[in-house]
Amino acid sequence: MYSAVEREKRKDQLLELQKSKQERTDRELSTLRQMYELQQHKLATLRKELTESREKEIKHRVTFDLNGNDGYALLLMQVEPNTVSH
Repeated sequence: MYSAVEREKRKDQLLELQKSKQERTDRELSTLRQMYELQQHKLATLRKELTESREKEIKHRVTFDLNGNDGYALLLMQVEPNTVSH
């Protein structure tokens, strides 16, 4: 059996071990949160770029159509380039 002093020493060791584990877990959580925030920022940037690209494409098609060109033929040329006669 353990003496009272040995039990107290063992309790202190276990407490220190738990504190160490908690600190490591806290650091890992902090790192994961930073990674998450960075990914969210990148995703927002990509969504914004995609929206701007789509808007630019729509403006280009509208301008193309307003100049008397066939927007439907343009769309077909993009989808199936060899099926539309010029």
